[in-house]
Amino acid sequence: MTTTSPAQLPAAGPQWYGSVMGTGILALLTSMHWSDAVAGPPFALFLLTVDWLLLIGLSVAFAGRVSRRPSIFLETLRQTPVLVTWGMVSMGVLSTGSATATVLASRWVEHAHAVWVTDTVLWTIGTAIGLATAFGFGAQIIGRDLGAPNLTWGLPIVPPMVSATTGTALVTHTGSLPAQVWMLMATVCCFFLALFLGLIVFATAYHHHWRIAPVPLAARPSSWIPIGMVGQSTAAAQSIASQAKQFLVPEAQTTVQHIADAYGYVMMTLAVPLILWAIVTTARGLMEKMPYTPGWWAMTFPVGTVSLGSLLLSRGSGLTFFHGVSVTAWAVLCGTWTLCAVGTVIALVRTRR
Repeated sequence: MTTTSPAQLPAAGPQWYGSVMGTGILALLTSMHWSDAVAGPPFALFLLTVDWLLLIGLSVAFAGRVSRRPSIFLETLRQTPVLVTWGMVSMGVLSTGSATATVLASRWVEHAHAVWVTDTVLWTIGTAIGLATAFGFGAQIIGRDLGAPNLTWGLPIVPPMVSATTGTALVTHTGSLPAQVWMLMATVCCFFLALFLGLIVFATAYHHHWRIAPVPLAARPSSWIPIGMVGQSTAAAQSIASQAKQFLVPEAQTTVQHIADAYGYVMMTLAVPLILWAIVTTARGLMEKMPYTPGWWAMTFPVGTVSLGSLLLSRGSGLTFFHGVSVTAWAVLCGTWTLCAVGTVIALVRTRR
């Protein structure tokens, strides 16, 4: 496995939060798919522990850098390649909260309230960061010349879609009925905000890479980023439809579910050529000795969203085919997570030499 020279690895900061995202969604999916196996719950708990250690460790390390040199924080906002990675901070926080609730709430019933409070706090923090990145980067696209478009521009746009999915799980834990309605409406707004901005950004980036210039060698893993929007929006549509049913008459419940299913069919069909292109692009990169960067973690979270979206679509539509797709994507995620974890360890060891 080839990695970059130690000097090329960034210090602790937003660029590394892809590891938090990938580990969080793997913990969540392991809990959902492997809960009946003897080894399933302990492995999911192990992954959740790793996820929290990554989130806390990276946050403390970055805060330490900023405390020693405050200008570092502003530099992450001025440099576009680093600015876009703040979207991963949002998604890392959101995925950790969701994984915590999924792995622990049903296992530690006596502490379920504390678990949901933790998830709510992380959702609030992650959503606030995500909305800031989406609106902030959207304004920069309009007001500044950011150079040639690329797929990493989607990183600050996707977080509200993750908020839409993870927020629906909190609807029944927000207290009064009016509060639940407002929470559900917030997830719907996040869904359409991310979908609208995502369609524009990813269409522009695909046009550039397919018609003008290929993805640079070191950035080949970014070819997976748009797939995160596809899988996450499928999961969000199903989650919103599921929660909306409690507020609707039976006829409307059926209609909403059919809309969510139809959306999922379209997205999963669209995912096929995008995944094939990402596989070919990444495989060529590996054969051409693609250098290791934290961007490798882009091969994890998007795969996990496909698994999650397919799983929820199978439950909503009743089509077992999508359950098979979900299990397959989860298995692929286990492989890509391992690849990225090993690559990270090797790169960090070489950095210390």
